[in-house]
Amino acid sequence: MGRHRVGEVAGCGALDLIAAAFAVLAGSERAPVLPGVAESALLVQPLSLDQVRRELLDPVRRELLDPVVGCLVRERIWRELALQVRSGDPVWLVGALGVAEPRLRRIAAHLVDGIDAGGLRAQVEPAVVTGLVSGLRLTDLERRHLEARLLWSAHRAGASRLCSALGGEPGAAEVMVRVFRRLVPEETSVAPLLE
Repeated sequence: MGRHRVGEVAGCGALDLIAAAFAVLAGSERAPVLPGVAESALLVQPLSLDQVRRELLDPVRRELLDPVVGCLVRERIWRELALQVRSGDPVWLVGALGVAEPRLRRIAAHLVDGIDAGGLRAQVEPAVVTGLVSGLRLTDLERRHLEARLLWSAHRAGASRLCSALGGEPGAAEVMVRVFRRLVPEETSVAPLLE
């Protein structure tokens, strides 16, 4: 009876497990529903987690919406998801991670791009997830740009894990310089992480 760490089972990385759990949750008859999100004249009816994921991630729909309204809606959805996660119900944690899973994949891929020797991605993915969970539980929900702050929390945790994993490797210093350059992109935007 061997014990497995996340990422050691072929095709079962942390984000693969989240995607599978989210698919089961979103497809169940008892899937949680996010309460309506109202912002001035805009009213969004209660949304299932699957609808929340589509609303947040569908680039065509996002482009068609007024950018200001789209940001306000995303802010309110993430605020509500974080509040639900903080309530302690693990179903909402699975739901929030499932909604964020495509973006978490992008963050992990961005961090290990060109340096994934020896399965670093399997080490970075759980750290990225942990960073988002910490953000959902601890981030100030009243400050603006909640979605971006949550994603940066995930990014920082993944980068920290990557640097730790590379610490003793030959050539690690050069790789760490590249990782730190990725932490603060030339543009002061997180747009590449949101795509």
